[in-house]
Amino acid sequence: MGLKKMIGAVAAVAAISASMLTAVSPAQAAPTPTPTPTPTPTATPSGSAAASASPTPSATPTPSATPSATPTPTPTPSATPTPTPTPSATPTPIPTPTAQAQAALEPKGAIGALYTQLGAARVGTPVTAERCGLADGGCVQDFTNGTIMWTNATGAQFVTGAIKGRYAAEGWETGRLGYPVSAERCGLTGGGCVQDFAGGTVFWSPGRDAYTVAGAIKGAYASRGWENGALGYPVQSERCGLAGGGCVQDFTGGTVLWSPGNGAFPVWGAIGATYAARGWENGSLGYPVQGERCGLVNGGCVQDYTGGTIFFAPGVGTYAVQGAIRSVLGQEGWEGGRLGYPTKPERCSLKEGGCVQDFAGGSVFWAPGIGAYPVWGALGVMYANQGWENGALGFPTGKEWAKGNGYAQNFEGGTLEWNTQDWRRKAAVDFAYAQLGDAYQMGGNGPDVWDCSGLTSAAMRAAGISVPRTSQQQYYAGRKIPLSELQPGDLVVYYSGLSHVGIYVGGGQVIDASNYSKPVAVRPLSWGNDSPQGITFF
Repeated sequence: MGLKKMIGAVAAVAAISASMLTAVSPAQAAPTPTPTPTPTPTATPSGSAAASASPTPSATPTPSATPSATPTPTPTPSATPTPTPTPSATPTPIPTPTAQAQAALEPKGAIGALYTQLGAARVGTPVTAERCGLADGGCVQDFTNGTIMWTNATGAQFVTGAIKGRYAAEGWETGRLGYPVSAERCGLTGGGCVQDFAGGTVFWSPGRDAYTVAGAIKGAYASRGWENGALGYPVQSERCGLAGGGCVQDFTGGTVLWSPGNGAFPVWGAIGATYAARGWENGSLGYPVQGERCGLVNGGCVQDYTGGTIFFAPGVGTYAVQGAIRSVLGQEGWEGGRLGYPTKPERCSLKEGGCVQDFAGGSVFWAPGIGAYPVWGALGVMYANQGWENGALGFPTGKEWAKGNGYAQNFEGGTLEWNTQDWRRKAAVDFAYAQLGDAYQMGGNGPDVWDCSGLTSAAMRAAGISVPRTSQQQYYAGRKIPLSELQPGDLVVYYSGLSHVGIYVGGGQVIDASNYSKPVAVRPLSWGNDSPQGITFF
């Protein structure tokens, strides 16, 4: 290479090196990072499907880490010595949230007043600013321990914990619950809590979730004493879409069912168990139309349904009566009449498609094209001895009627007759039946209250026979007869001390006035270790 060309090449390298040093000057080495924008506050909770279980708090902005200075690029080696690079400038760090940003989270107005009243220890620290423009002009602010909602009508209320979770699941203020109208109250039975909302009430109890009770079911729940009543706490949410458009909700002590046109009523206990066994609202009983009523004869209870009635009696059990057989029971005075309580379920496997149901005082038969009729007493015994509906008599076609000194009843295959051959027996039995349902009272002699021997002595007087007043005196005054020879109108004395007496009415049954918890009623001749002994004054 010639000398001139070498001098030109050196000059070109020097020019390139000078250009590279200029490109890494300190003013351009590492630009200062742009500060991170402050996050936008979380949107107001709403009832949409996207709403979370609680309002999502806005995250407190985290200061960005100070970035490391970008090193100046090292020039490509050349024949000319490389100068030492000038150090890059230190970047300016992003500042922490300003006092102005912190002030935006500070609770204000009515929400602030409740926050101050409850204290940060309960409510926590604010995580969003107050947001207004909600339904009905409401406002909301989220805190680490819950949410405060406010409207002009309800004031500021705090929702927290499991109750807040249920409120969120129901759609916040735009759901059926609306806005909270009271503070949460704890210390209820069993350690439970409750909070009222415009559209219902939310209950929580230990070991269970929080559940809403609302509408007609809430009304039925309230009328039974809320959580202190027999129903206890809710254990499931209300479920609708049942048969006929009904709704149901379960509680620790029972179930409340609502149906259009009938209302809401609870079912529980033995009656509720029988209702469940019969298929709930989908069974033949349908929906309840009244609440359970207790205090009936002998301490019984009853509940009516669209398709029938369920009876409970101590020592007897719980059974439903329906249709034509139920109509007969009603005509005879329900459980206080001659039939008394049902003692078995209805059975519809009889010949010709017939049905029968047994009661304390007799049986009711129904057959297609014939209808339903009761059989009882002496005629009932005679009918049983001839094979019931499977015998020559077939089904009853009418009710028992008085004939001479006795009774008669028509059947498909003929007529049964029973004659006392003594009008006095009939008079004594008729008198006893007329007192069914009267109250017991020690020393009672009628006309509406009786003790055992007061009833039997009055029945004997109706037959024109005078007998002593007490059960012991009646025993010693009467003629002793075996139980197998008893006829209607005879007396039966009980216990080794001869302390109780009743009047035999046929069919293995007596009518007596037993004690204060058992009004005058029909019951079996013997009910245990009672040593019955027969006597007669005829």
